[in-house]
Amino acid sequence: MLAQAVIEKKVNLNDDIRKYLPGDYPNLQYKGHPVRLVDLANHTSALPSMSRNYDDKYLDSITKLPHKAFREFYRVYTADSMFRDMHKFVLDTVPGTKFHYNGNAMMVLIALLERVYHKPYNDLVTSYLTDQLGMKDTKPQLLAKDERRLIAGHDERDKILPFIPDYGYRAAPSMFSTLGDMLKYASANLKNNHAAIALSHKTTFTRPDGMHMGLGWMMDKEENGISYLMHTGRDGCGFTVLCYLYPEKNTAIIILANDSSGQDRLAELKDNIRRTWLTE
Repeated sequence: MLAQAVIEKKVNLNDDIRKYLPGDYPNLQYKGHPVRLVDLANHTSALPSMSRNYDDKYLDSITKLPHKAFREFYRVYTADSMFRDMHKFVLDTVPGTKFHYNGNAMMVLIALLERVYHKPYNDLVTSYLTDQLGMKDTKPQLLAKDERRLIAGHDERDKILPFIPDYGYRAAPSMFSTLGDMLKYASANLKNNHAAIALSHKTTFTRPDGMHMGLGWMMDKEENGISYLMHTGRDGCGFTVLCYLYPEKNTAIIILANDSSGQDRLAELKDNIRRTWLTE
């Protein structure tokens, strides 16, 4: 969605994020270097990993709340809550120079896109995915009828976990989807016919390990030289996901697992599939 905003000339990737924030934030710079929109998108913003620090005792008490109260804990933390807390953010290095995966920075980016478009992110992204890619089952927030379609998530011991979605701005973004929609998403990215998709694939930062960062995407090569774009994810509700795209082979490997056993297991499964299907 950031790439789409650039295509529509609503923003520039190198814009200082304070241009789109309500109020003054002199703290959102490090030795004169501001945080840019692109820094949010490629995890080099130098922002704290959480918008607000919580001690372990408090977090433990939250996890023991009844289901409804636990959900409310996430819901009541709004974009305005985050904007207030951002006055206390302290950067730890020059933005754009050091990679550190940061879900909080993505929440800031989502809030800024809402201000740019004057529209809730849920409406913004679902309308784009539906109109541009034909994806009708992918959204950041679910209605009650959508939640009834969810398969149960499990922890490492195969115990069913309660579904406690983060529909606020506390930690990191989520996206709910189906295999059918993920295949449409993979196809659109492999075809690379959309200007916003093409821009999201362009390298904006190179990590010391050689991994290239696009806008969200991570890009590198397998040991046999095949190039890929990828992203993985794991939440606290018992779901782990993996998406690898191989443009040279016009192939995608997508794994959605309803357990929290870890991304390493999915990566191992992906490698087994790749070695079978994708030879040099």
